[in-house]
Amino acid sequence: MRSSRITAAALLSAIWGCSELFTEPFEYGTVEVFTEQESGQPVSGVHLVLYSGTRILDRGDSDDAGHRVFQLVPFGHLGVAAYSAGQGLSPEYQYVTFRMREGDHQEVGFTFVTCDGSVSAQVFVDAGAPVEGAEVTLYSSQNVLEVGSTDPSGRHDFLDVPCGNYGLKIQPPSGFTVAEGPGTSFFDGLVVENEGQVEVVFTIFTG
Repeated sequence: MRSSRITAAALLSAIWGCSELFTEPFEYGTVEVFTEQESGQPVSGVHLVLYSGTRILDRGDSDDAGHRVFQLVPFGHLGVAAYSAGQGLSPEYQYVTFRMREGDHQEVGFTFVTCDGSVSAQVFVDAGAPVEGAEVTLYSSQNVLEVGSTDPSGRHDFLDVPCGNYGLKIQPPSGFTVAEGPGTSFFDGLVVENEGQVEVVFTIFTG
């Protein structure tokens, strides 16, 4: 039986013949993101998503300096989406798309503007007279924003309320009652828009 030997030349030939099976290594890049207001003040806590098409590559929040760096970014058509919900900024959602080349360093900036309005509560007894000293509470889906009391005109104003979706509820003063339920003791779905004013009227009863 003859023994077979592989020469160095034959081995090199086999390697070169299979070279097309190997993927050439590529250099990753970085995407640096800045989030700020029009004044240049950095905005922290903006949720950022790095994506390619419908695939999420990475995500994270901007830091106290309004800054975030995504590392090990591949080349191709990419995008970054920014979401600032609950911060009273406009627009809440925005995105930027770009073409990333191999080994690139890409900078992306998002600018937000302050967005706020007001919510006013008016409380009347069923006979039509204003009620002083009724406790009104402004709340969001996450927490209570502010609590106040109506003045002699039966009114309380919540000012500088960040844009968003809110609710308002009432606690009548001693000697008064209110029918419990939506549209009577509380109102949900109050949408505050930039420089907008939301008015809510409560009707309570003696006894």
